[in-house]
Amino acid sequence: MTKLTIPVEAMPVVEVLRRDVPRPKELPKSVGWLAWPSCRWGEKCPMGLHPSAKRDYPLSSWGFGGMESDENVTHFWRWWDSLTEPQAHKAMDLIWPVQA
Repeated sequence: MTKLTIPVEAMPVVEVLRRDVPRPKELPKSVGWLAWPSCRWGEKCPMGLHPSAKRDYPLSSWGFGGMESDENVTHFWRWWDSLTEPQAHKAMDLIWPVQA
């Protein structure tokens, strides 16, 4: 089994999330949208939780609002949308580490 890691190219998005978005109190749930299943909080992906997000599930820097690079946003959402529900629960600890 491979260790879950965040792609280096997605880390600028993670840094913005850590800075501006509090860790959600609930775990994300898997929603099945035809061929594009993903884990969400209601309709929102992690980037959609950002206060300046223009979309619930941004696919570009315009919709996220916290980034200048579409490339970083694309790497993040492709990584997030590739996760199963159990992986997304573990990924929360990677995005928002729990303070001991």
